[in-house]
Amino acid sequence: EHEANEQIEQLAHYDTLTGLPNRFLFRRRALDAIAAVRNGEPPLALLFLDLDRFKNVNDTLGHEAGDRLLQEVAGRLRQCVRGSDLVGRLGGDEFLVLLREVGRPEDAALVARKIIAALSQPVALGEHEAHVGCSIGIALLNEGSPDLEALLRSADTAMYAAKDAGRNTFQFYNDSFYEKVQRRVTIEQELRQALARHELSLVYQPTLSLRDGRVGGIEALLRWRTTAGDSRSPVEFIPIAEECGEILAIGRWVLGEACRQAREWHEQGLVFDRIAVNVSAVQLRDPQFATDVLEICARNHWPTDRLELELTESALMRDTDVLRRAFDLFAANGICLAVDDFGTGFSNLAYLHRFPVRHLKIDRSFVQQMGEGTRLRGLTQAVVSLGHALGMEVVAEGVETEATLAMLREQGCDQAQGRWARGCVPRPGRTVQRAAGEYMAALMQDRMLTTNQPKGSRLSVSSQVTAKAAQANRNHSTADSRRPWTSWPRPGTKKLQMAAMTLPVEPWPALMVVVPLGVGGDD
Repeated sequence: EHEANEQIEQLAHYDTLTGLPNRFLFRRRALDAIAAVRNGEPPLALLFLDLDRFKNVNDTLGHEAGDRLLQEVAGRLRQCVRGSDLVGRLGGDEFLVLLREVGRPEDAALVARKIIAALSQPVALGEHEAHVGCSIGIALLNEGSPDLEALLRSADTAMYAAKDAGRNTFQFYNDSFYEKVQRRVTIEQELRQALARHELSLVYQPTLSLRDGRVGGIEALLRWRTTAGDSRSPVEFIPIAEECGEILAIGRWVLGEACRQAREWHEQGLVFDRIAVNVSAVQLRDPQFATDVLEICARNHWPTDRLELELTESALMRDTDVLRRAFDLFAANGICLAVDDFGTGFSNLAYLHRFPVRHLKIDRSFVQQMGEGTRLRGLTQAVVSLGHALGMEVVAEGVETEATLAMLREQGCDQAQGRWARGCVPRPGRTVQRAAGEYMAALMQDRMLTTNQPKGSRLSVSSQVTAKAAQANRNHSTADSRRPWTSWPRPGTKKLQMAAMTLPVEPWPALMVVVPLGVGGDD
C-alpha cells in the first residue's frame, strides 16, 4: 500500500517523461518560495524556457526521438542550477526554472546564459544528432510582478520577445513587451473578422521592361484598413496571419481578387503579360494549395500561364514532397515562380535550378543604395549575371530615381518596379481610358503639364496627346472612351515625349493612371 501511494504521488506531481515536477507541484513550491520572500528572504526570478526547432525533431526523427530529447534537456537543466532552485516541465517543449536568492538581475542572466550554452550542444539520438536551442524569458518578483500569476505572465511575454529577437537568447520582461503582446492579440482577433467585414483590399504595382517600356507584370499587394479606419501594415499583420492560420483563407481571397481584376483589365484592352501574387510559406505547406490555385484561375477565367507566384527564399528552403508536387502541377499548367527579395534570405542556389523559377527580384534595400558605392553596384550586377546564367529574367524592386534606373539598364537588368513606375495601372473600378483621361486632364488643369515646354523636357507632351486625353475625360461614359489603346500614341514616337518613369503621380494617388506610356523613346 505504501508503494502504491508513492506511485500515486509520483503520477500526480511529477512529469512521467522527464521526472521533473509538473505544473501542479511546481506551482505549489513556487507559492511557498514567494511567501518566503515576503517574509524577508532574498528575491527570486522565474525563467520561462521554450525549445527552438523542437518541432523539426518530431517531424523528421519521430516522437520517440523527441521524447528522448526532452529527457536529455531535463537532465541538462538540473545541472545548470543549484539544489535550492526549482526546475519543472510546464508541458510540450516548455520548462520553468525558479531561481531563489537572486541578489542581482545579472545573476539570473548568468544562469540563462549557462542554460543556453548547455542546450546548444548537440544531442545524440541513435544514429542522428539533434541541434536545438532555447529562448528564455526572465521575470523578477517585484511590484510589477507581485504574485505567481503575474510572474508567469511576464516571463512568458519576455520569452516571446526573445524569440522575436532571433531565438536562442534571453530577454528580461519590461512593460513594452506586454504592450506588444497585447497588440498582437488584438490584431489576431481583428484579423479573423477582416475578410467577413470586407476590410481587405488590393493595390497594384506594375513591372516595366527596361528595354521597351512594356508592362511585363502587375503585382497585387495586400492592404488592410479596419472598419474603425485604422490602417494595418502588412509587415505587422502578415506574420500574425501566418502564425494563426488565417493566411490560408486570406491567400485564397487575394488570388481570386487579383485574377478577377486582371481579367477585367484584359477585357478593357490593357496590355500586360501576367498578374503576380505573393505566396506565404504556410500556403506552400498546404497539400491543397496547388489545386486551389488552378480552381481559382478557372473560376475567374484567367489563364494559368499568365499567373506568377512570388515566393521568398525561405519558402523554398524546405524541399518536401508537398512542395515538389505543387511545383510540378504549376509547371504543367504554365504557372511561373518569382523569388522575391532575393539576397535577403538564406540563399541556396540549388533551388534556383530545382524549381521552375522564372524571375529573380533584387531586394529594394540593395537597389536603393546603388548610388552609395561600388560594392552594392557590384552586388546587383552579380545577381543580374547569376539570373541570366540560369536563364531567368531579373527584376529590380524599389526603383525611385532615374539615376538608379540608368545604372540598372547599364547592368543589363530586365525589368523594374517602384515609385518610378507608379501610375501605370488603372485603379480598380475605373476603365483604362477613363483613368488616363482623368489623370491627363488633372495635370493640365493644375498646370503640372504644359504643351509649350522644350522638346525632351521632363513634362513635355504634344498638344495632340493632351487634346486626346481631355476628350477621353469628357467622354468616358461613351463608347469612345472604351476604344482600344491602339488609337493612342505609342511609346517612342514624337507624339509622346513623356515616359512612365517621369509621371509625377504622387500628388494624384487616387487616380492611379494607365500605360500606354513607355520608358525611353527619344525620337
